[in-house]
Amino acid sequence: MTIFSDIITDDIEQQLNDVDQVIWTNETLFKYVTEAQNAVILLGVDANIVTAEFILEQSATQTIPGGGVRFIDIPRNVAGGPVRKIEKKIMDEVVPGWMIETTETGIEHYMFEEEKPTAFWIYPTPSVGTLKIELSYARAVELITKVEDPITLSDIYIPAIKEYLLWRCMSMENENMAMGLATQHLQNFYTLLGKKYQGGEILKAVMNG
Repeated sequence: MTIFSDIITDDIEQQLNDVDQVIWTNETLFKYVTEAQNAVILLGVDANIVTAEFILEQSATQTIPGGGVRFIDIPRNVAGGPVRKIEKKIMDEVVPGWMIETTETGIEHYMFEEEKPTAFWIYPTPSVGTLKIELSYARAVELITKVEDPITLSDIYIPAIKEYLLWRCMSMENENMAMGLATQHLQNFYTLLGKKYQGGEILKAVMNG
């Protein structure tokens, strides 16, 4: 099991040129490594996935449980029967009144849009408050507070976590060389996750959370 102290190895300390932690204290690094893991999850990588029973609200619009950062899937109705994904645009076009149709037994479809990662839609709308589904969603990791705390994500994400950490630390410096290196580390972070480089804008939700 990888722990926080495994991340802050000699190569990281040397690249930051701060072996004595004059600039970047453990508390700051705890925050950045936690952020890094949540950034991996938020960017659509299948990491830290939870699957559990979920009681549906009596609404066409649903929200994943607290602590969740991204909807993944609805494998089935707990009482039986599959739930199929469908594009919301198609439902709007083919079944204009789909939001007012109700069910007492189980839902048939779900809809999800990447721009709204914690929300999803279901069809038909439950008319009772007892319908259960099996819900899969990505959950945020807990804040690291000690050097012995474990890294929640798989070891395959350690290189990406290190690149994120270097980006965040170097972004605090003002020299042109440091900022250039920071941008390169952020690009490396995206590349390691198999994602197109998008700059820092998409990560603001994680940084400000």
